[in-house]
Amino acid sequence: MLEPLAAEAAPLSSSSETMALDEGFAAVTLERARRLRQATSRFNDQVAAIASTSNVVDRFFSQAKAVVGMHRQAMTPLHLESILFLKVNRSYWSAATVRKVVRGTQ
Repeated sequence: MLEPLAAEAAPLSSSSETMALDEGFAAVTLERARRLRQATSRFNDQVAAIASTSNVVDRFFSQAKAVVGMHRQAMTPLHLESILFLKVNRSYWSAATVRKVVRGTQ
């Protein structure tokens, strides 16, 4: 999901490969680790710019997962949206409200 943000590691060129043979294994390993740290730090800077979600949004997606998990095959998108709306806004309605709607009384 975040792969488009990942920075590409710089490929070794032929001149750096010949230099690597002259420097030895330890120098080559340290140089590769340095490049990887630089690429990782650029990636971490980009990830830090992504805003975190609120608790309300997390709860909403948890409820959506529970509803979709149970009835995912037999539910239209409109029905799913209605159920999730009612679940998220539970403080605005009660059993008495449902009874009034079902009976058709105001």
